[in-house]
Amino acid sequence: MSLSFSKKQLALRLIIFLFLVFMSAVQVWYAGISQLSFTGKTEKTKIGLSSDFEAMTRMARQKHIFDADITGAQQLLSSALKTNPVFIPAWIALVELYNDMGDKEKTDAVYNYVDELTSRVKRWRWEKALAAYQIGKAEVLPAELEYIIREIPGKNRADALKLAYTLWETPEDLLENVGGENVFHLFLHAISTRNADKALYFWNLIEEDELWTEGYLLSLFDMLLATGRVADARPIWEKYYAHGEILYNGDFSLPFLRRAFGWRLNKGKGFEVQVKQAPDSRKGNVVYFKFKGWENLNLYNLTQIVPVQGGVVYELTAEMKSEKLTTDQRPQFEMSGYNCKASAVRSTMPDPDQEWLVHKFSMMVPEQCTAIVVRLRRNPSRHIDNKIRGKLWIRNLEIREAGRVIPFL
Repeated sequence: MSLSFSKKQLALRLIIFLFLVFMSAVQVWYAGISQLSFTGKTEKTKIGLSSDFEAMTRMARQKHIFDADITGAQQLLSSALKTNPVFIPAWIALVELYNDMGDKEKTDAVYNYVDELTSRVKRWRWEKALAAYQIGKAEVLPAELEYIIREIPGKNRADALKLAYTLWETPEDLLENVGGENVFHLFLHAISTRNADKALYFWNLIEEDELWTEGYLLSLFDMLLATGRVADARPIWEKYYAHGEILYNGDFSLPFLRRAFGWRLNKGKGFEVQVKQAPDSRKGNVVYFKFKGWENLNLYNLTQIVPVQGGVVYELTAEMKSEKLTTDQRPQFEMSGYNCKASAVRSTMPDPDQEWLVHKFSMMVPEQCTAIVVRLRRNPSRHIDNKIRGKLWIRNLEIREAGRVIPFL
């Protein structure tokens, strides 16, 4: 098959080819200039650099920081600013250069000029603030960092928050210096850095002003769990989620949170799991498992971390129904300590075939425990016929206090 091109197509192809050749030449030229500068042969690059103020500024920083060539760096910055007198990175580099030279008068003068140029510009505010930190102008940092955190999202805000957390250790100092409209950002940074004390301090402030959403509150719970601060999380959880219940969403009527103190439900090979509407008029839903007989399952995929009080006996009730469940090891509920020493206790296993039946068991929570883990558990069977199949339905889980431990006198 022969190919034919019109004159327009050939002309377009030629233009594209010439453009690519031109760009390749530019790249080779620029690489040559950079190499000459790197080797210190800047006299050969004057023509090429005469209009490239950005390249001159980069080379000046290299000479200053890596080569300790103060004179060469100063010459390059002077040339860059002659080409573009308002190129802020070059002015900031000059501030740092004069500071390292120990010339405080010139350092302050150039910084004040940079401050004047950027007074209404967001683009270089973080670089200016960092320069102020480097030259010891602590008095300007609160206003600069407060503005960056409030007005400039992304990496600049994150960097400003890191610096603020470095400069001011207490949440009160942070609030005084960069707070005001930035309480929410201070709160999120405390969560991301797992600083529980600061997160709880700022939570009290944003809670009063209703500056939060469910996602951020759940992130607070996750952070407090990860840092072992369950006791601090418990009153907040009880206020917004538990509503007097010890086990959250025991009737499965609400969506699974899959985090914090809510249900976590994971899928796996060898079984199907669904949350279904209750077949009768009962309130709530049913969790349904269908085991396929493929694996000797080690099952623990339905779990919830439950905040509790140490020294209390808790009783868990759960309704289960089964159909044609096989093997000697069938799923049962378990309570165990969360990050504390507490022996696990389990409910009875459902029969291979049974109608709805209440399974009830209790656990004495040691004094040092602030939370327990409730999970549906199935141990692997050691029998030859160990691959579980059949169906299981679960509904109406509840935990209640069944008494308190009386210590021996």
